[in-house]
Amino acid sequence: MSTQIALVLKSTIFCITVIIIIFVISWRMTLFMLAIMFPLFFYAKCAGTFFRTIMKKISDASAKVSEIS
Repeated sequence: MSTQIALVLKSTIFCITVIIIIFVISWRMTLFMLAIMFPLFFYAKCAGTFFRTIMKKISDASAKVSEIS
């Protein structure tokens, strides 16, 4: 659990640092990047849920087929 917290903290600090650096370089680039990132995060979440559902169905069907009668 502590490793996961450390990883989340490290990733969050890294993302914030990158956004600050990009903002210092160009605020327009930062706004463009953020405008693209948020829809991509939403799409990735929806796609992940969809694929997880499909993989569960495939796994259940595979278990049913390999069941010994």
